[in-house]
Amino acid sequence: MRIAIYTNAYKPIVSGVVNAIALLRQGFLARGHEVIVLAPDYYGYRDQEEGIYRFPAVDLTRKVRFPVAIPWSPRLSRVIRTFRPEVIHAHHPFVLGPLALRTARHLGVPLVYTFHTQYEQYAHYVPLPPRLVKWFTRHRIRRFVEAADAVTTPAVSIRDLLAGYGIRREILVLPNPIDLSRFARTEGPSVRRQLGLDEEELVLSFVGRLGIEKNLGFMLEAFALLREMAPELPLRLVLVGAGPEETRLRELGEELGLGDRLIFTGSVPYQTVPSYLAAADLFLMTSVTEVKPLVLLEAMAAGLPVVAVRAAGAMDTLTDGLDGLLVPLDRGAFAQAVLSLLRDEERRRAMGRAARATVERYALDRVAAEFLRLYEEARSRRPGAG
Repeated sequence: MRIAIYTNAYKPIVSGVVNAIALLRQGFLARGHEVIVLAPDYYGYRDQEEGIYRFPAVDLTRKVRFPVAIPWSPRLSRVIRTFRPEVIHAHHPFVLGPLALRTARHLGVPLVYTFHTQYEQYAHYVPLPPRLVKWFTRHRIRRFVEAADAVTTPAVSIRDLLAGYGIRREILVLPNPIDLSRFARTEGPSVRRQLGLDEEELVLSFVGRLGIEKNLGFMLEAFALLREMAPELPLRLVLVGAGPEETRLRELGEELGLGDRLIFTGSVPYQTVPSYLAAADLFLMTSVTEVKPLVLLEAMAAGLPVVAVRAAGAMDTLTDGLDGLLVPLDRGAFAQAVLSLLRDEERRRAMGRAARATVERYALDRVAAEFLRLYEEARSRRPGAG
């Protein structure tokens, strides 16, 4: 099958959506299908993979280096006509999404759309009045969802969110994939030495973009409270990643007196993330905006129990008390939950084993096969399909 993927973000941007798209592409290629990806250009970056095509792009704002595609390119129009896709998969309802829809209609092939992101929660990145941005967002999502031939989302709670937008059509829940083979061999001890962590230290970890939507100020405040509750424990909090909130978080860490108990690694190569996770004893997630965070699945694949704020992304993945703990958005409750696992090594290890078992259902080959079945079904429903 020939598959064209349209996305507003791709490598070298590091995000759960980008990683999920790259993994699906990998899974399709491994099964012998032809795949091209159409994404915005990223200044200074050269693709190492074949079949990646770039639209001209400009950065979202001067402060945020996130390329926004200019959705017009005669060269790429020729590429898509020559490729003759049998299905088009769009991962965003804006910018390249409408172009993907128009192209699918012009070629007479189905458009599959995956809703990944609670876009309203990111209105602060757009230099327009938030209420206007949120109204426009809902309106655009409704129109795009109704126009697509098939719609998926990685999480049950987000399917319910779309129903709240007034969308009544069927939404299929298909999870983001994870390549479990990446976690077969990790270098956790090496990372601990690199970060200057002693063997007896208890390491709490977060991996991801340091953005306001990750609610990391809450995490730092809960960690400060945790240190007050258990001054005898040798605790470290490691934030793996970079982003626009890093300076503010460093300042907050100083205000809270965290000192060298708080470690910022900066951006790390994606292939090293499993080793950074393996270096930790516990994974923390405090975001309330996630849909189906891939990094949560990666932490579980690394055998880490998770303490997470009770919100959509975590609730759709974790079973409270089995492979992690789900906690209200309260600093004291969050710190207490973390402390309960740090003081019970046997329970912590049991949860880590359960997390590893849970994540098996998200294996790349399994999820890729489910998407391919959906593509075939969407093709069979198109007028004139044989």
